[in-house]
Amino acid sequence: MLGCGLTAIACGAIAVPASSGAGDTNKTPVVTVADDFFAPTYVKVAKGSKVKWVWDDLNTDTHNVVVTNRRPEGVKKGDFRSQSGAVGITYAPRFKVPGTYEFICTYHKSVMRMTVKVKK
Repeated sequence: MLGCGLTAIACGAIAVPASSGAGDTNKTPVVTVADDFFAPTYVKVAKGSKVKWVWDDLNTDTHNVVVTNRRPEGVKKGDFRSQSGAVGITYAPRFKVPGTYEFICTYHKSVMRMTVKVKK
């Protein structure tokens, strides 16, 4: 039953505040990369903010974070691609172009999906 609860949490959409500039006291949103889900699966940030993905220490599988073809015009697929691994990895890119970005783990793309919405 505990596993179902974690899955339900991972599948929920949560808007997380992000730092929008100097002097802002909001923190950078953190997304957990776990076996086999992202948590949360939805993050909304201001233009110029970062999102930080952190690999869970209990992972046994290899994961990565890669933007899909669902991304703003002018953003290249290679602009958002983390390294791959199971533990000890963090990835914190800055989002300079407003729009909707969909991310996957290329190893588990059918279950590891999430969205970052960048406001103007």
